[in-house]
Amino acid sequence: MISFNFPNWEIHNAKDPIGLVVYPSRKMKAYKLRALSGKYFVIKEGRTYEGIFELDPTKAFLFGKTPVYLFDSRNCLPIDATLVNELSKFSKKNNLGKIKEKDRDHGVMLKALTEKIPVLENAIEQLKTILKKRQEKTLKTIEEIGQPEGLTPKETGFIITNNLAGRDLLTPDEKAKLDQDLGLGKMDYTGLISYLKDRDILRVSSPMELNVQMFLDDFGGYNPEQMASFLDRLRRDEKGLKQMTSIPIKSWIPASLVMALLIGGAIAVMILVQNSGALTGILP
Repeated sequence: MISFNFPNWEIHNAKDPIGLVVYPSRKMKAYKLRALSGKYFVIKEGRTYEGIFELDPTKAFLFGKTPVYLFDSRNCLPIDATLVNELSKFSKKNNLGKIKEKDRDHGVMLKALTEKIPVLENAIEQLKTILKKRQEKTLKTIEEIGQPEGLTPKETGFIITNNLAGRDLLTPDEKAKLDQDLGLGKMDYTGLISYLKDRDILRVSSPMELNVQMFLDDFGGYNPEQMASFLDRLRRDEKGLKQMTSIPIKSWIPASLVMALLIGGAIAVMILVQNSGALTGILP
C-alpha cells in the first residue's frame, strides 16, 4: 500500500507562523505557532520538554505567504540559517574544529584592525603584538598575587579576576562569566589560569564580519523584563498556558485518500460521459 503524506500543503496554507524546532536527538518537529502579541510562544512535548521562545521577524523565511522559523530547542531565539552558513565559512577559513569565545573575540579584533590596516597580513601581526602584551601583563598580575595564605584557591581566583578587571585586562562580561564559573564549581583555580594563558593565543587568520558577530552576540538571551511581563499576562489569562501552546503539525492528508479521490473522480467522469444521452432527459 502506498504511504506518503503532504504536510507541506498544510504549511503553505497556514495562517499562523510555523516553527521548525530541532531537538538534541537530531529530530525536527513542525508547529503552528500561537504567539502572544506576535512576540512569544510556548512549546510543550508531554512531560519531557517545555520551552518559551521568542519570534524575530527578521529571521523568518517565507513559504508562500507563511513565515517559517528555525529554532534550536535549547535556545529561545530563532536561528538565521544564512548567518550560520557565514559562521561555517569563518570556521573553515581558519581551520577551526570548534569556534571558541576567544576565536570570536580575535575575529572581531582583527576586523577592527583591518579597517585601519588594509593589508591583512600586517593586521594579523599587529593583533599578535596586542595579544602578546596583554598576556605578559596578565601573567605578571597572577605572579604578583601568588597564593595568599589563609585563602582557598577559589578565593584567590576571585582576587585575580578583580585585579585583571581593574587593570582593563578583563572585560566586565568576561569577569562576570569567570566569577560565575568559579562560584558554581564549573572552573577551579587551575582551569582559570589555563584559560587566561590560552585566551591570548591567536588561531584565526581572517576577520569576523559584523553581521556574524551580531548574530553570536544576540543568540541565546531572554529579555528579562519582557519575559516577566509575558508570564504575568499568561497567569492572568483565563485559559492560561494551554491557550498559548503551539500545535504540532500532522500529515495534512494521506496519499491513499488522495489516490482514492482521484480514481473515484475518474470513474465518475467515465459514467457521466457514457450516460450523457440518458441524463439529458432527466436534468434540465
